[in-house]
Amino acid sequence: MTLDPTTNAIDTELSRLHEIARRCYIAKDIPGYMAAFSKNLSYRQANGRVIDYETLYQDVAAQLRSVTAAQWSYSREAFSLDQGNATETLLQTGYVATTAFGFVHRIWLLRRRGRYTYVWEDSSWKIGAVEVLDESLSSSGMQFGLNAKLPSQPASAA
Repeated sequence: MTLDPTTNAIDTELSRLHEIARRCYIAKDIPGYMAAFSKNLSYRQANGRVIDYETLYQDVAAQLRSVTAAQWSYSREAFSLDQGNATETLLQTGYVATTAFGFVHRIWLLRRRGRYTYVWEDSSWKIGAVEVLDESLSSSGMQFGLNAKLPSQPASAA
């Protein structure tokens, strides 16, 4: 994908914002993670249900209460600028671990393909709309011990 200088700068900035959001999620910094989203968010889940910023905030908080480890990567399938908004289609793949009794860890493989539309708000790009196109969560096994050990690389996006 060849990008003009302006588009390339926006692409680079969105990649930087993805990294910040990833770090905040792993650190369980909910306000930091949610800073990536517009307060006027419209988030269409894979099941068609549309939620707003506050509902997503509550959902993320609930996730982070049970997730003990997470890692993921993404590949950008498409990127465009239209009427001042930036839209990207991403394929995200990764692993999350949930823990019971402090030593029983279940590892989950997550694959999500979605369309993310960014709006310029408060001097920054914010995710204003999400459409989850496809999502799957499947068990990747169990582990026992003090800490869950996720596979060294998230599953291939292919």
